[in-house]
Amino acid sequence: MARCLGMMAIISIMMAGLFLKPSWAENLCGEPRTAADLIVCLEEKSPEIQRAKASLAAAEKLVGVAGQIPNPELSAQFSTGKIFQDDDFGGQNVRSSETEVAIVQPIELGGKRSSRKETAKAKIRAAEADLYAARATGRILFLTQFNRLKQLLSEQVLIDEALGTFTKLVGQYQRRPALSPEQEVTVAVFRLAADDYRLRKAEVDDEVTQVHATLALQTGLRPESFAGYLPSRRVEWPTFANDTPLNTPFVAKAEAQVNEAQADLKLAKSESWPILKLGPFFRLETTSNTNDPFYGLQFESPIPVLNLNRKGRAYANQVLMAAETNLDLAKKEQHQSREALLRIYQRSVAILSSTLTDPEVQKKHEKIERLFFQGVVPSALVIEAHRQLVDFETNRNARELAALKAMWGLYALEGKLTEIVP
Repeated sequence: MARCLGMMAIISIMMAGLFLKPSWAENLCGEPRTAADLIVCLEEKSPEIQRAKASLAAAEKLVGVAGQIPNPELSAQFSTGKIFQDDDFGGQNVRSSETEVAIVQPIELGGKRSSRKETAKAKIRAAEADLYAARATGRILFLTQFNRLKQLLSEQVLIDEALGTFTKLVGQYQRRPALSPEQEVTVAVFRLAADDYRLRKAEVDDEVTQVHATLALQTGLRPESFAGYLPSRRVEWPTFANDTPLNTPFVAKAEAQVNEAQADLKLAKSESWPILKLGPFFRLETTSNTNDPFYGLQFESPIPVLNLNRKGRAYANQVLMAAETNLDLAKKEQHQSREALLRIYQRSVAILSSTLTDPEVQKKHEKIERLFFQGVVPSALVIEAHRQLVDFETNRNARELAALKAMWGLYALEGKLTEIVP
């Protein structure tokens, strides 16, 4: 299973390389001074964040579009012909013409314009929530890889130390002129242990290669340069209150969808009101010897008899009910997610706080080796001690990463993006 997963990761990295330049071909982040600089750079270069920012910029233009006042409408009509005109000589046909000009201003009733503006503002809030979610997701993914690299390098050190100890012990026994049966078994056991640790080292090296490739594709930095940005092991952990209000992008987007649905319902209700057209009217009647001007006011309005937009209001009301249901579910899901993350975080921090520190582990490691070389500790105990040290480091790293991911997730749910840092 592990081999299959490793092959899949390698294939994904190779496929990504087909579409991206080599990691050192283009330094996307310049020369960052700290890991925080790397995060800022990644947020500027991330395709997901770029798309979210573009969507937000487009949504911000909608308010102006929604607030536009309709243009006045100009209508003109000209007609000409002959009419019979009585006179003292019995009458005659004379040419007559008529010119009509009207300018009317459409007047939207029922709050159509304000409803459109509310809809546009709701779309802005939804786009802002999407941008926040993209930033938080990208930051957490990057920091997960970043901290995992730090952990892998620490595991490499312990494995290399174990390999060095076993190799040194095998060399000491081989320099002896003759070995007792017990010593021969000891040498064989040390060789098996060394081979086992070489296999472990290969697995760790493979994961380091994968993480290096992922980070290099994201930043454009050379793999060997990441060591200068890696964070140290966290010693102090923040506390989270149980009653902290949530400010998640998912709930924010669901609230924006409710606001948009409410605005759409208002707009659907306003459609029951007609659009009036009102403006000045001028007409000029011309015959062969007279010009008769007429002035007035033109009024146009549809008659709301056949259609009061009942179907549109029913549909908008149903969309609003669906949005409110989605908001309730989003709040419940986020509260449940926070409770789960908080339990994982508190459990992990409690375990990490009670475990040995790095200096304590190193001191015990050195003492074990010193006692063995003095002939006080048997070989089996040395092998078991190194196995325990490596297993302890591996398990502690896994628990530390779980605590970090839970901590970042809690910050994201509380709307504290700036707290998600190395």
